Amino acid sequence: LLGQVDAINALPLTTVKFHQLQVFRATAMAAEYDADPGRFRFWEVDEYIDLFIEILRRLRPDVVVERFASEAPPRYHYGRNWGLVRNETLLAMLEKRLEERGTYQGEIFIPLSRNS
Repeated sequence: LLGQVDAINALPLTTVKFHQLQVFRATAMAAEYDADPGRFRFWEVDEYIDLFIEILRRLRPDVVVERFASEAPPRYHYGRNWGLVRNETLLAMLEKRLEERGTYQGEIFIPLSRNS
């Protein structure tokens, strides 16, 4: 995922949305999960927040992040999920962790030279 940030930064985007892996009942992805659960990487909440902070540190500071996680009603969940953790809780956790670390979006972003 971190390797994809450079590709995102190179695009003429003004906004971007992210979210964690979720598998929903009665979908093609649920069938893929049943066939080979080892192919799927489910992050714990704290792991995902740490990962997302590293994404933010690399992301162009002018790109607006509209979403970094999503939630769905439990009746749709299949496989591992975060239970009833709401988006506003996740956002508060992210903001707290950013503040604790003194880090911010674009902190280690390096613009590509137009000549490279």
